[in-house]
Amino acid sequence: MKDVLSQLMNAQTLAADGVSAAVIDLGEGFAPVPHMPVLLDLNVTALTAHAAGDLDLMTAQAVTASGDSEAVADLGEAFEPDRDVPLKVLLDVTDLALFDSDDLELMDAQAVVADGDSESTVDLGATAAGGPMAISLDVTALAAFDPADLELASAQVIAATADSESTVDLGRVIDGPMEFTMDVTAVKTSAGTETYTVEVFESADEQAWTTTGLKFTVAAAAAVSGHFTASKRYVKFVATLGGDEPSMTLDAAITAYEAYTAEVMESADEQAWTSTGAKITVAAATEYTIPFVASQRYVKLAFALAGTASSLTASAAIVASESYAVEVMESADGETWTSTGARIVVDEAAEYEIGFKALARYVKLAFVLAGTASSLTADAHVSILEPLECEVQESADGVTYASTGLRFAVTAAEQIVKLVGITQRYVRLRWYVAGRVASVTASAWLNPA
Repeated sequence: MKDVLSQLMNAQTLAADGVSAAVIDLGEGFAPVPHMPVLLDLNVTALTAHAAGDLDLMTAQAVTASGDSEAVADLGEAFEPDRDVPLKVLLDVTDLALFDSDDLELMDAQAVVADGDSESTVDLGATAAGGPMAISLDVTALAAFDPADLELASAQVIAATADSESTVDLGRVIDGPMEFTMDVTAVKTSAGTETYTVEVFESADEQAWTTTGLKFTVAAAAAVSGHFTASKRYVKFVATLGGDEPSMTLDAAITAYEAYTAEVMESADEQAWTSTGAKITVAAATEYTIPFVASQRYVKLAFALAGTASSLTASAAIVASESYAVEVMESADGETWTSTGARIVVDEAAEYEIGFKALARYVKLAFVLAGTASSLTADAHVSILEPLECEVQESADGVTYASTGLRFAVTAAEQIVKLVGITQRYVRLRWYVAGRVASVTASAWLNPA
């Protein structure tokens, strides 16, 4: 038989915050010597909690598309949704598919001398559809005409039928629109019999010349221009003079038509290619960014050289848009899910802690893979502190209670003895049940010290 002041609990079970079934009344004439020492004898006979596995969300789960963790954690019937219980998910990403920069390369100092494609095709993987991304194009050399190279005559004095003093080499056989400009600065017309015509010719080899069809009759000093379509590489003009001692002075040049375009193409199978709609004009040796939205797996660049465009040298690569997001979701019934507001971005294979406050019983993870994100493998579980604590409280009136200063954690089913100082008439135990603890069963007494 215990020599006891009184019993506070007799095999009482608590599944939530609560107080001991009994309150000890030390009597109306209770007068401590102050802080009367007594012994709290607490016998915890049962302490139930979820096994660690019950809180597992993922075990080496491979995530290859947006979706959920393979398991749901049940925080238990004792979980109180109206209490902001701080929790965390421990996420261990053991493998994360990220592109190596070499895998995204389209061109490496590639020389483009005709219409054609980038030397490499990039495979964005199965999840690329709909992802925003961009191509970084670095044009290091661009063949463009210096105006001096397009000059046919500079203050050339012509007194008889003659060719232009220079021939322009357009660089390659083209089929593009050109402009011929001529400024006649002086022309003799005093005899009244002089005649002047200027006609533009072209040749593939500078040997056989044919007319472009562009021809001018000159009657006075003036600036004139006209367009023609070049179909051969070399261009000159022929001035035909007639009459009595004709003479004229002129400048003449070709205005080159150069066009370099780069277009982003895509394909589902590397056989049939369509445009993404992203296309730029390359006008100088500089860096360009070409944004596009991928809707198919494979990507390449297509170049078109028109007019007198002859060559460019460039490097290019896709700037991958990889996004792996993880969000903690919760549900009161395991059916309807809402976000806890806890969300992280995973950018490497590493361990992550996702802190959150659960307001509902069930928890899972939701993964969002966007852009070129393709797969990750991870383990995850809910980690919950188990702050099951017991506190001895006292009161002068049996209504308002305050702590005696003794509050301790209960971590196992065991016998616990604590010395406590009592200064008030009424004594009780206050239990704090939180975290993943489902229930505790205990008996308790106060004994003389």
